[in-house]
Amino acid sequence: MWKFQAGYAVTSSPAYANGRVYVGTGPYPQDNTDHNLYALNATTGAKAWAYTTGVPVTTAPAVVNGVVYVGSEDNNLHAIGSQATAPITSAPAVSAQDAKSLDLFTKGGENALTWRHWTAGGWSSGTSLGGSLTSSPAAVSRSSSTIDVFGRGGNGYVWQRTCATTWGPWSMVAGSA
Repeated sequence: MWKFQAGYAVTSSPAYANGRVYVGTGPYPQDNTDHNLYALNATTGAKAWAYTTGVPVTTAPAVVNGVVYVGSEDNNLHAIGSQATAPITSAPAVSAQDAKSLDLFTKGGENALTWRHWTAGGWSSGTSLGGSLTSSPAAVSRSSSTIDVFGRGGNGYVWQRTCATTWGPWSMVAGSA
C-alpha cells in the first residue's frame, strides 16, 4: 500500500501502463499552481516525473504506444512520452564522437539535463546529469573522447558540463547568456 500527496486535488481517474500510474491534478481555485500530470511508480507510489499543463487536467490519461495523452481545461490535448525519465521540455541537442555513436541531450523534469547514448545496440536509458537549465542544451564533441554540453542556468549565466571518460561537475562559463 502507498499514498501519493499531490499539491492539490487529484482530478482524473488513474491510468496504468508499464509499471507506472498516471493521474492529473488541479481544478480549483484558479490560483492553485498544481496543474500536473503525474507519473508514479506503481509499486512504491514515488513520483517518477510531473508534467505541468498550466491549467487543470480535465480528463483521465490514456497510454498508447508509450505516449500518455491527457486533456486540460484550456481545450488542449497533451502528448507526453511515458518511457522518458521525465518529459522533454526543450529542443534536443545531438553530438557524435565518431561514426558509430550518438549522444542526445534534452532538458527534462525539474529542468535537469538528461543524456542518452546510442550505439549499434540501441539507445541507453536516460541518465539525469542534474543542473537547472532555463534553455535548450547545446552539445559539441571536441575529440573522440570528449563531449561538452552547455545551457543557460537560472542565474542567466552559461553553464558547462564535460565528459572525458566520465562526467565532470557543472562549471559556470564567464559572462551571461
